[in-house]
Amino acid sequence: MIFSKLHETQTERWDSKEVLKLIQAEDLFKKFDSLLFLSMYCLTCMNILSSYEDNQQFFTDHKILLVLDCGDYGAMAAIKELYRISGPMTGTYETVSLQKLSQYKMPYVIKLNHSSVPNFIKIESWNELIKKIGD
Repeated sequence: MIFSKLHETQTERWDSKEVLKLIQAEDLFKKFDSLLFLSMYCLTCMNILSSYEDNQQFFTDHKILLVLDCGDYGAMAAIKELYRISGPMTGTYETVSLQKLSQYKMPYVIKLNHSSVPNFIKIESWNELIKKIGD
């Protein structure tokens, strides 16, 4: 298998109107300011996730929901235990909205603005996440 082509079928096109509809349809998102999308199939994502344990307060302070593309509940539970994730976390398999929002190449953040169009932020590292979310 050629891992560099793993996410090739995912789109890079950001349809802000469609994303806004999906976000407004989910009550779960109303408690959060940002959604961090990571995939267990992505080395960059797992590198970002490895910084979670030492930076849990950052997730709490900035009201970030971790959304993990991991296949099923068993895989998500294993990752939650391995990385000692205690904060809010969900899987892309949970709802249709999350499945549709996970079509973009990970890792990325959707910074929510509940009254208008959310911002799509591509990230490549933990430091970049802190810089772009902390603003």
